Amino acid sequence: MEPAVRREALSRAFEAFLALAEEAVSRDYLDGFIPFHGEAPRWRPAPEVSAIVLAEPLAWLEAERRTLTGLVERSAELGLTTHCWDLALSGVRLYELRGYLDDWRATARLALGACRAHGDRKGENAMLVSLGALATLERRYAEARPLLTEALPEVSGHTRILALVNLASVERRTGRPEAALPLYEEALALVRQTQDPPALGLTLCFMSGVYEDLGRYTEAEELLAGVPTFGIGRIEVEVSTRLGRIASRRGEHARAHELYRTVVEVAGSWGDLAHVAMGLEGKGKALAGMGRTREAAAVLSEAARLSAGVGESARAEEIRGVLDRLTAARADQSEEGRASSSSG
Repeated sequence: MEPAVRREALSRAFEAFLALAEEAVSRDYLDGFIPFHGEAPRWRPAPEVSAIVLAEPLAWLEAERRTLTGLVERSAELGLTTHCWDLALSGVRLYELRGYLDDWRATARLALGACRAHGDRKGENAMLVSLGALATLERRYAEARPLLTEALPEVSGHTRILALVNLASVERRTGRPEAALPLYEEALALVRQTQDPPALGLTLCFMSGVYEDLGRYTEAEELLAGVPTFGIGRIEVEVSTRLGRIASRRGEHARAHELYRTVVEVAGSWGDLAHVAMGLEGKGKALAGMGRTREAAAVLSEAARLSAGVGESARAEEIRGVLDRLTAARADQSEEGRASSSSG
């Protein structure tokens, strides 16, 4: 086969996969920021074919996970950078939900290298934002900040919104909540322009974290009380998580326990394992605060296991630290009890 003919055939394969992946994500992704895509052409199969293939969108993405990785690699080799970075973005929904963070990193880095080699600045910036979001998720803030700040001056629309909210998160997590607030405010203004209901609710949730960091819990709760959920489970999860954290900080452990129970149930209903782990962590800490240490240890053990399973090793390590302290406290209490019995 002639090289030009082969390249054309491969391009059509990339475009067909892009069309299916984009539709799969649009069917499943009803609870977060609208994913941004490139301008690579799509070759769309007949609607009846899509209906059969994408009957279970996330399951299809899971089944085609290795195919997607291979297509990113091949398009990078051919210098088809627009296809390459768009394909890399197509897997992010799956990678985040299932904890395939190494796949996210590998495909984004491959696409970034291809875009830089061929002067595709738009694709380069898209991959910088994607890698910045991944580094933020993994709590590698020193790595996330330069990635996001490099891309920010040149991105717009949904790409800019994602860059802003992740950079704001970096500022919060590194002890600069005041610097995070204007970033959230700009993101909120852009979200309102795009008329993206899930992103509106999520951005307001994230903004409440600034007030929480500053110890202004009443203001955080008031903001969360006004967050429109639009019947979207992800927003309910975010609101309940933040209210649970505030309740815990106030020592309202029973209320925190109920809020985190909601997080586990709602996130579990669509297989969001990362948020299930987060909910279990909060639930376990609330049980410990209520003095139910045996139950707390079991729940925290599951939270640590699940966090490690979805690639959140830093969170898993933190939870294990809580478990160690809880185990030590239980041992001390047992020792004190035995000593009291002996002296009696």
